Amino acid sequence: MGPGLPRGRGINLGVDIGGTKILAVRAAGREVAHVVNAKTPKGGPAAVAERVGALVDKLDPDRAYESVGVVVPGVVAHGSVLAAPNLAGWSSPVPFGELLAATTGRAVRLGNDVNLATWAEYRLSPKPRVDNVLGVFVGTGVGGGLVLDGQLRKGPNGLAGELGHLTVEPGGAVCSCGGQGHLEAYLGRRCLEQRARDAADEGRSSALTEIAGQKRMTSGIWHAAVEANDPLALELLDDAARYLGQAIAMVRAMVDIDQVVLGGGFGSRLGGSWRSRVAQSVEHHRFGPTPVDIVASSIGDNAAALGAALLASDSL
Repeated sequence: MGPGLPRGRGINLGVDIGGTKILAVRAAGREVAHVVNAKTPKGGPAAVAERVGALVDKLDPDRAYESVGVVVPGVVAHGSVLAAPNLAGWSSPVPFGELLAATTGRAVRLGNDVNLATWAEYRLSPKPRVDNVLGVFVGTGVGGGLVLDGQLRKGPNGLAGELGHLTVEPGGAVCSCGGQGHLEAYLGRRCLEQRARDAADEGRSSALTEIAGQKRMTSGIWHAAVEANDPLALELLDDAARYLGQAIAMVRAMVDIDQVVLGGGFGSRLGGSWRSRVAQSVEHHRFGPTPVDIVASSIGDNAAALGAALLASDSL
């Protein structure tokens, strides 16, 4: 069964499928006993399912666990992935729950990554709970999750919390989903990198392209560029903070949230000063008498995987 926690009540398997990495854990609450990871294949759903199956077998070689929770960066409903614009080689819809069950040999509960990351933040945070939370997780793309009145809100079509596809600039930049002016066209590692490279093609020099060359602009490269006060990096991230604050204010006006949790690999690396710029934008657009509490993720990179582990046993 691997090192760490023995099999028992409250211990579950969880898998977080990201745009570039798959992370699988065996965990009880916040306590992670065993972690394995691998790159996300670009060959489509079958290739991803095979990789997930291999990681789950590493976590549980004795097949002591009969079920696993799996989360994906896409719209999920009724065991299928209806849209996954940040996964290479996917067309929709995909009966991914059935495919995973076949490749893992276990019962699979399937969910959206940021929905379950937000649920993990709500359930497992050491801080006092508030019952109306928006989770915003910035990685390859932008995802959102909603806990309303202490319940995870998914919606009948799995669309609740899809913050990245709110229109913040009508007729603006093209999003990864094909829409125009969505938040994800201005925030998220992939779209920000494309905007930086487009600027370089127009003749703007930047530490971003100097450091990255032809390689992917990782969150570490963005952090280094910000530390060097690179004008292009600061401009793009200021735009992203402004648009994110606008989107958060929209959600606040619609469902009256108490708190926003900002996380995700890319979002967390941007740090407190960037969160402050987001908060300033929210305040500028805010409707209502009280400010919105904006906090950093208390769990970090494992939030979605721990949410997936909760999904394996929670009735959501």
